[in-house]
Amino acid sequence: MKITKSIIAIIFAVSVVLGMFVFVFSEKKTFSENENKNLAKFPEFTLKSLESGDFTADLEEYMKDHFPLRDPLMKLKTKAQLAAGYKRIGDVHIGKDRLFQQVDKPDVSSFVASSNKLFSAIENKDITTSVILLPSASEIYENELPSYTEHIDEKAVINDILSQIDCDNAIDPTDMLLEKKAENNLFYTTDHHWTTYAAFYTYELFAKYAGIENVLPLKEREVMTLSRSFKGTLYSTVLDDSRYDTVVRLINPKSDFKSFMTKNATKACEPYEFFAEEFLEMKDTYSYFGGGNFPLVVFESENAKTDGEIVVIKDSFANAFVPFLAESYKKVHIIDPRYFKGKTASAYINENENITDVLVLYGINSLNDGVTNFS
Repeated sequence: MKITKSIIAIIFAVSVVLGMFVFVFSEKKTFSENENKNLAKFPEFTLKSLESGDFTADLEEYMKDHFPLRDPLMKLKTKAQLAAGYKRIGDVHIGKDRLFQQVDKPDVSSFVASSNKLFSAIENKDITTSVILLPSASEIYENELPSYTEHIDEKAVINDILSQIDCDNAIDPTDMLLEKKAENNLFYTTDHHWTTYAAFYTYELFAKYAGIENVLPLKEREVMTLSRSFKGTLYSTVLDDSRYDTVVRLINPKSDFKSFMTKNATKACEPYEFFAEEFLEMKDTYSYFGGGNFPLVVFESENAKTDGEIVVIKDSFANAFVPFLAESYKKVHIIDPRYFKGKTASAYINENENITDVLVLYGINSLNDGVTNFS
């Protein structure tokens, strides 16, 4: 018995020493593809940070992020939770065929105030103003949610928000998406974003409000399959390798555009490729649309249906939507308020006298993320 205990103790001690050795000397990653996040850097030591407790807190975060075999151990943990019947891990609800992001009642006042402040600051009163507020997968596929889930009435919340915004077109695509869900999958099963099909259907709806005619229908577009193994942001929490998604791009053979981007809103845009093929080899396949999120992206289209110019104030949902606008507008200005610094969106609009339309497009599950101060 003593020999057995001694062997166990030796094995444990060796494991600890080896683990410490690996932790200290192994190469440290800066980004976790599984979790889709930047990993903590080793904190800078100062007496002030030690006294305040910031150093020890940051050191604990660093050790958690770089613990040996972190990814396999996290997968093992979630497999055990799934085997035990867990229906929620973190903020992700586990349905039979898809994962759902927890959607809490959003901060209505901030989005309403930003929208109204933006529209009232636009000097050219002939500019057509529109708002599209998107429901989440939980609203469209509510019947697939685990039975215990308390789901807010997103349609009612969206209608309440839109009723408080003074704009020309207040667009709630919920009913349309509910009708279309039988035709194609509208939200990724492993990610919180909508699919390209949902983005296209919403573009068709917007075109009706904007008076844009002869939109090329889906059946006449080429469906380009980009990936059959996409694992998105919700996968990063659950780490269930049995779930994956197909990502497509819908191509209009009659339309093309040039794209430009700046990483500093006060500097000029430079040419870049909006459809970023390098992301097809990465976990974050959704970033194929736009190559990430930048302060300002501009499309220029020679074959657009109109000579109009539109500004889009958006979160990342719009990345799959905005390419369709290049079919209708000669110029599309895309502003991401999270990174657009140095001037306000309204100042940018007022500086560009050829702008004819302004569209604010957000997903309801973005409204609590502090990204709605765009006026």
